[in-house]
Amino acid sequence: MNVLILIFCRLLYKREEAAEMLSIGLRKFDQLVARGDLKPRRIDDCVRFYVVELIRFASLNSTGPKGTDNDAEGDDDHAA
Repeated sequence: MNVLILIFCRLLYKREEAAEMLSIGLRKFDQLVARGDLKPRRIDDCVRFYVVELIRFASLNSTGPKGTDNDAEGDDDHAA
């Protein structure tokens, strides 16, 4: 099913579009890029983000800074 989704998506997104796809603000998006959590694709002066990179990031288990695990015990969002 993921293959079908990718066929109908654009491959590259602008910064603003990518942040919107992840449902986060530009400030948080820029922090994730600066931290290395999201990897941009540079084309001359343009900065774009591959849709697969956005999907990869959105599917990660941890949402905290690198090296932290926010899915540990006490996470109310995930019932056992």
